[in-house]
Amino acid sequence: MPSRIRPIGKGTLGQEIANLWRTKNDVDVTFSVEEKTITAHKLILKSRSDYFAKMFSNEWKETEGSVIKIENTEYVTFEAFLFYLYHDKVNFSEDEYENIFDLMKLADSYCATNVARDCEKILIRGINTENAFFLARRAPAVNAMILKGKVTRFIVENCTHLNVGQLWPQELIEMIGQEAFRKVLMARPEPS
Repeated sequence: MPSRIRPIGKGTLGQEIANLWRTKNDVDVTFSVEEKTITAHKLILKSRSDYFAKMFSNEWKETEGSVIKIENTEYVTFEAFLFYLYHDKVNFSEDEYENIFDLMKLADSYCATNVARDCEKILIRGINTENAFFLARRAPAVNAMILKGKVTRFIVENCTHLNVGQLWPQELIEMIGQEAFRKVLMARPEPS
């Protein structure tokens, strides 16, 4: 007679992976970012990221037990990237658009398309008069073409509220493109 397998009775797999991030039990890799360390689990990172799968294969020197130094990234951004790999969510609020953009840029460099896509969705939801030009300038750097289109439309539709006249025409053209620039010119009220 076969024995019955009982369920373990813990949370879902996603909850258990998130618990690993919180408790840091059995971590086996350490990263150094801005002189601070972050620990993680190679198995989780390898299963969630092709970049880390290659990093921890026999091809890279990082397979030894050394601390892996991360350059050109802020601690808060790298920590948010690892947090996403454990939780499947971005841990920045919509108004932290600079941090979200930095996370998106890091995700783009690590070929983590899900992270980048989720960041882009958050940035699109949060387009406003405060961040529109910031996003318009930076979206092309991370291949965020949907974001670029949405923020360009926002700028065209809200040019009177954005003080578009404070920008040099060439700067605005570089940000939003020639066609959108023409629309902005047509939408601007005549000076009194």
